[in-house]
Amino acid sequence: MKTQTVEKMDFDTRLRGLRGILWDLDNTLYRLEEMLEDSFNVAIARAAIDQGIPLSFESAVAMARTSYEKTGYSGRYFLEQFGLDRNVLHFAFHKHLDEKVINASLELQQLMDSAKLTHALITHGARDWALRVLQHIGLRHHFPEPQVFALEDMAFEKKHESRRAFLSGLDALGVEPAEALVMEDLAENLVIPHQMGLGTVWLHHGRVPDTIPAHVDYCCANAVEFMQYYHSVVAR
Repeated sequence: MKTQTVEKMDFDTRLRGLRGILWDLDNTLYRLEEMLEDSFNVAIARAAIDQGIPLSFESAVAMARTSYEKTGYSGRYFLEQFGLDRNVLHFAFHKHLDEKVINASLELQQLMDSAKLTHALITHGARDWALRVLQHIGLRHHFPEPQVFALEDMAFEKKHESRRAFLSGLDALGVEPAEALVMEDLAENLVIPHQMGLGTVWLHHGRVPDTIPAHVDYCCANAVEFMQYYHSVVAR
């Protein structure tokens, strides 16, 4: 069930003038299932062991899981407790991930192919991982390399901390804030784009929030549901 936080007509008007979408990757363009989510913890553990931490594999995985549960980032405890190099861990971690376990959505492919929109990707993941995933889920043609912004491309400035990624995405697409939306599964990453005048869409994946923050313009289950709604609006 869709939930929206601005007047429907206002949001529909924005959709009719929409030219571009700035997408998050993980848990946005594809669903981060529980098995894949834990594979992120395992990958962080392997990458940390590769850097020489004095833990067994089992202990490292447990630390990664706890770090993710407590901070939202599987690698944070390794950085803080062992002084690992953030940049090295960032790239090493993604090399241990297998994009082939992701379930691609044919419906999302079709909905994006039939929309007259341009797209940019803004991810906290590594560029290599982003390009591998986009290829695997059948959306690579929507995201030319100049329209893909990985965390290393943003000097490791995260979306809840900096405007840099959003400015880069707008510039790459050649659109104004009023002509663009940001699509995210984390509401905290929508604060800055909302302040910049972009539309903001929060994907809850069935975990419907009790309250929706004022900086969220529209809330729905997933990317397919949003694209279906977009098509229904522009077809009127």
